[in-house]
Amino acid sequence: MTANIRSSDAYVQQRLLAVAITMGDFMGAVRTVTDLMVGYNGCIVVDHLSLRIARGGITALAGPNGSGKSTLLKALARLLNPSAGAVYLDDRAITSMPTQAVARKLAILPQGPVAPAGLTVAELVEQGRYPHAGPLRMLRRRDHSAIREALALTDTTQFAHRPT
Repeated sequence: MTANIRSSDAYVQQRLLAVAITMGDFMGAVRTVTDLMVGYNGCIVVDHLSLRIARGGITALAGPNGSGKSTLLKALARLLNPSAGAVYLDDRAITSMPTQAVARKLAILPQGPVAPAGLTVAELVEQGRYPHAGPLRMLRRRDHSAIREALALTDTTQFAHRPT
């Protein structure tokens, strides 16, 4: 399954690739981007990009340095405001959704040279469950089950107790 990508920018069309790989019944949100323009300090990095990433897949962005991958991810995660266009989660504009509602549908772990200190792999995965947790951010049985399932789906259970 390939995400549908349309952009008026030939560089983006040639360099930015989005691929969705189906993985069972994953309950992710449908993400739609319409005519997105986003950049930094008046310099447009992603120019008129439209795409739809359907439920039931894992999406990978691939392209050379400077092609707009990180910029697009920041816009998809509501960390960078677009200068035009919109990002939707399940047909709702992401900018109109409460932060906790967005956090329940998506998460982002930025690439960096160093992972957060003092956490095991399982504890890092656990952080993705906090938007779903009960009062006082207490994880419930279903949260621990979801953590085990995520580790199993990514074939990383054997690393659960390894430091990040």
